[in-house]
Amino acid sequence: MTNTVVSGSGISGAFVHWAGESNVANEEINGPFTLSAPAPGAVINTNSNNGIYQGLAIDACGLSVSYPVQLDSWITPTPFTNSDEEFGRVSLQDTDTLDSAGLYNFGYVIRAEDGSDVSDFTFSGLVSVFCKSEPDFD
Repeated sequence: MTNTVVSGSGISGAFVHWAGESNVANEEINGPFTLSAPAPGAVINTNSNNGIYQGLAIDACGLSVSYPVQLDSWITPTPFTNSDEEFGRVSLQDTDTLDSAGLYNFGYVIRAEDGSDVSDFTFSGLVSVFCKSEPDFD
């Protein structure tokens, strides 16, 4: 996750939220999740095993299959996801082809604005889809 200053001093002290879902998942970890956003000019790597989205789909792994994901992500000044104030929001629909491990990379940018302070937040991570034979996907 990166915070690139576009104008002013950029957005600081923000929180990013995301929630995802897929109409082909039998089970999913879909959020909403919240993380502190990086400071202006900073890059953070969460090294999260959960990635951006995780799902369990019957017979999805080991095949070249298309996997649809709906992802909603937003940036707020507080960690509370029900905040009325947002710096930026994006809703995405993505269908990509899973590799043999049931993964694909997902990336997007949210432009966040607070008066003259503007940042582009770039997020990237894995969509992970597990086979029915997996015992769990924590």
